[in-house]
Amino acid sequence: MKKISIVFVLVFLLVGAFFVSSQEQNFAKEVCCEKTKTRGYCQNVLEVEKDSVCEVGSAAATSCDQTSFCQPGVCVGMNTGVCTPNVPKSICEKDGGVWYDKNRDEIEQCKRGCCQVGTSASFVTAVDCKKIATDYGVDIKFRSDITDEATCVEFANSEELGACVVKGSTKGCTLETKEYCKSIKGSFYKGLLCTAPGISDCAKTTNTECFEGRDEVYFLDSCGNRANVYDPKKIKDVEYWKKIQEPTCSGERGCGDCSYAEGSVCEMKNGKGQCKDLSCVDENGEKHDHGESWCAESEGVYADILVDPITQKLQGKTREILENNYEKFNIPGSRYYKLECSYGEIVQEACMDFRNGICKETVLDGFEHAVCVTSTWRECYDIQNKTLCESDNYDCKWIGGEDYYWGYTFNGTIYPYNGENEEQKKIRNEKQGSCVPLYAPGFNFWETEEFQSADINSICSLGSVKEAAVYETSWVKDRDDFEDGSVKSAIRRCFDGACYAIPDYGLASDMKNTNAFDLVIKAHTGSKLSHDMSTYYMSERRGYYCPEKTGSLASEGFLGIGSGGNKQARCARHKSNRADIPLFLNHGVWIDYIQERARSLGDCGYKLNIQNQYGQNTSEVLSVAFQKLTQKGKIDSNKDSQSTKIIYKGDSRIAADEDYRSSGLFKEKKGQSFYWRTYAWWKKLHPGAIPNLGQKVKLD
Repeated sequence: MKKISIVFVLVFLLVGAFFVSSQEQNFAKEVCCEKTKTRGYCQNVLEVEKDSVCEVGSAAATSCDQTSFCQPGVCVGMNTGVCTPNVPKSICEKDGGVWYDKNRDEIEQCKRGCCQVGTSASFVTAVDCKKIATDYGVDIKFRSDITDEATCVEFANSEELGACVVKGSTKGCTLETKEYCKSIKGSFYKGLLCTAPGISDCAKTTNTECFEGRDEVYFLDSCGNRANVYDPKKIKDVEYWKKIQEPTCSGERGCGDCSYAEGSVCEMKNGKGQCKDLSCVDENGEKHDHGESWCAESEGVYADILVDPITQKLQGKTREILENNYEKFNIPGSRYYKLECSYGEIVQEACMDFRNGICKETVLDGFEHAVCVTSTWRECYDIQNKTLCESDNYDCKWIGGEDYYWGYTFNGTIYPYNGENEEQKKIRNEKQGSCVPLYAPGFNFWETEEFQSADINSICSLGSVKEAAVYETSWVKDRDDFEDGSVKSAIRRCFDGACYAIPDYGLASDMKNTNAFDLVIKAHTGSKLSHDMSTYYMSERRGYYCPEKTGSLASEGFLGIGSGGNKQARCARHKSNRADIPLFLNHGVWIDYIQERARSLGDCGYKLNIQNQYGQNTSEVLSVAFQKLTQKGKIDSNKDSQSTKIIYKGDSRIAADEDYRSSGLFKEKKGQSFYWRTYAWWKKLHPGAIPNLGQKVKLD
């Protein structure tokens, strides 16, 4: 009697949405999105994908480097006045800035001049000069007529000091510049102090004072004038009180030669000037110089994000650490903070909340500098290829797109690969995956209304997955008895679908052993299997390896089972008959991928937070829809029935099989309700206890 096939469709839902696979696309031509639907700017995308990625009317016919709106120029901040070069026009204007297609020095407000602070000077813009005055509380003088750095330095060195004697004045003698002394019609004595013999009645004292715009501690003469830097060995030295000269005590204890650059300034204490140490010591006992800043070690973030001081590229193993620790860093409740040593005290600055701000550090000649930068996480979701995603221009990471570990695309595209075509393999490795933020953003997922209105729910739904696993069974098998506890049997009856969606599919040993994956690839390409793969839980149905084929491969000795000796899926030897290699080669890799992608999208609920607690994962279930098919694979509409059974949740197996106690489901009673619990979750609640599967367990 001819056997009738019944097919079960297994569906995995992560968040609640799903994607539909598209046909093979033309990957070659890229066009430019001025603005994407996820608020990114100046993104190159495939031409066939522009309608789904770009805002309506924002797609150009060429790549971004050939457009006017994405050309880099100088952006002048509307509020700050800061001039930033190499900023695309769209991004500058989005942030309220004014964009110029000019060199920096051709823009009036970006022109630099000489900023004099005391007797030193720097070649900066007027805005930067005013910022120095505000930040450090000093008087400045800006000379816009000085247009080069060399002249600026020369100007600073030309300010000569000396004793200025004005007849009839109260003091009689003061210390002034030559220019000023002439302006008040005084007699100028270049390089001499007012205590020089024969100039005035001013005399030396032991008094000291701090002076505005000066770092050092200075002697005071009896007229209240500044003399030379305080040197305890020179109190009675006649020459030291005669001429303006440098101290000889630098570096010695008690010397007044303080230096802001070296980490000390003059401070008045008990009526006397002294050098104050501007350095700080953090909670770990590490010393930081004044002006140094660093990223705080706060819960749930990585505090050592090092970037190159010039290129701002991630340094060392920073990217590797962030990519491999997505469960440890950037988790719900975490926030980046910047710490700065300022005049001997540590000042804290919080980066933007919800990890919209990231703290990054640079180290130049041993000096640390940190800054809170705006996270551009929205740009990642629009990037369609691995190379661009992992480039230094974006803080993104690519999940998938490598041998044996491909992944889902956000638009549902599946790029073909028959196991041998190197061009297909190259394209799949480059495009078969998802670009997600390197620093997962924070969302207020607990506030449903705001969460929805902020369009964050649509981002979290990007982690949704739908897979159909088709099973073949005999007509005597009751569909309602599908939950039979035999994982191995279920896998070997699976064909023409995503068998990796079933627990234990693929390998019974090391889930990520690439040598074992080589054997699995051989099975899919119809190669002879010299290795006994009977412990590799894989489908024995021809339909899995060769579309439109029916029947079992057991007679061919496939996987080392049966009477045959070839041990191969012979129908898959020819490329024209062969099905594409699955995106994932076993269940474990599939689960790892879904989990990493979902948690990297942002705070969508199912993540470990800084309190070591998980969010709700009740929507992450595996359900079953039943449909009866004819022998030709057509749906028998008269025999259609659909229902949903929770047979899989989290990392658990089919509940009825006690062999999988280490990760199976069982019922737990709480009040009048029952809850499905995984063994691992129950063990957290009841350390040391061992539950019996199916038994009602009372909560403590």
